[in-house]
Amino acid sequence: ESDKIPKEYVKKYMENIDKIRPFPDVVDTVQKIHKNGHSIVILSHTPRKILDESLRLWGISGYFVRIFGHEDMKKQKPLPHPIIEIMHMLGFNTTNTIMIGDMKEDIQSAKKAGITSIAVSKETSYHTREKLSKENPHYIISSLDEIIQILEKYDHQR
Repeated sequence: ESDKIPKEYVKKYMENIDKIRPFPDVVDTVQKIHKNGHSIVILSHTPRKILDESLRLWGISGYFVRIFGHEDMKKQKPLPHPIIEIMHMLGFNTTNTIMIGDMKEDIQSAKKAGITSIAVSKETSYHTREKLSKENPHYIISSLDEIIQILEKYDHQR
């Protein structure tokens, strides 16, 4: 099936996982979001085995309520089903759920699920700022620090 991730890819990735580093502001931002009392969930096309090991190596696995990899969802982004399923599972709703992503599929999925979207566009992002902007996210940011400011706005509105 075309949406399956090749075993060879996972094997090679796992062999080199200790060489992979998060963007410099990822760990700090995750810690701040968690400290501010927000629940953080990962929904990724990446296999969970890779996600779990990466987060463990980076020392941030304990900051996430749940981690959903490619194999955990029957349907994938850009469909809204994974987001809706997770919201139901964890008791979230459209007013307290925000999708943060660096792919156009993340923004498309969020829009279809009726939640706020934050597009992250860095110089090294796979999808350019222009491509992400075409999806009309609620916010488009270039620094993860901006997420903290957006969440503070949401906290004050509630």
